[in-house]
Amino acid sequence: MRFLLTGASGFLGRHIARRLIDRGDEPLLLARATSQMPADIAPAQVARYSDADGIRKAIHAWKPDCVIHTACSYGRRHERLAELVSTNVTFGLDVMEALADGHASGPKLFINAGTSLQRNLNAYALTKAQFVECAQTLARTRTDLQFVNLRLEHMYGPHDDTSKFIGHVLRACRQSNAPLKLTSGLQRRDFIHVSDVVSAFLAVAERQELLDTPVSEMDVGTGEAPTVREVVEKIHRLTNSRTELQFGALPLRDSEQMLSCADTARLRGLGWTPLHNLDSGLQDLIDSDSSQ
Repeated sequence: MRFLLTGASGFLGRHIARRLIDRGDEPLLLARATSQMPADIAPAQVARYSDADGIRKAIHAWKPDCVIHTACSYGRRHERLAELVSTNVTFGLDVMEALADGHASGPKLFINAGTSLQRNLNAYALTKAQFVECAQTLARTRTDLQFVNLRLEHMYGPHDDTSKFIGHVLRACRQSNAPLKLTSGLQRRDFIHVSDVVSAFLAVAERQELLDTPVSEMDVGTGEAPTVREVVEKIHRLTNSRTELQFGALPLRDSEQMLSCADTARLRGLGWTPLHNLDSGLQDLIDSDSSQ
């Protein structure tokens, strides 16, 4: 199978690229002209683009059987809504339309890194949902294109952004120089190690023949949802931290989702199962963080 991957400079994309390279797949990485590729995926082939025409030329030249789409903007740098629409909606549609109009033989597969977040939570969640709706519409008009949206729960793992929740808590517990202010921590979240998310993408790609509809959606998580407080206390214990945990010091968001947990039945039907539970996954992250 010939893979094309978007978003290889990001957290998830980097891990997918590394796994594909390690097993000898030699994926083509589609990247902006200005993107910096992580050093550990340097052996991969990279196709640079600056506009939709560049995207189309790269995809038509490579003729991928499968696109794994992880590129996105979270809006953490105060990007305008139009910028989020461009990255999270328009770019993905440009890639998908180029794949649909390409000349690869056989059915073509587009696997999207979606989100379990409710669409009205913020601009990121809204634009991610809008892309899925547009992509599903496109896939239903084609007889040779399948679209799979993987609704990702809360990922964590090595090389993640330390501004995200797990990384933030881990850094605070390691520094032990100031109290860590938190909400009550009663929210329940399904935290999944990034290596298990990578294997979910590959399970879908390798079992495409089991996808019997042009559009599919699957949850990606462990199927378990401990409270945020339990997760924080586990990190605190595993790091032997002296940081003071101040639960209840921060208010919950007005739109706070109190339960987010994956239904993994469809993925398990493809033979996938997560290899990490929360304890082993957090220990892997802590060990990796210590070695960096």
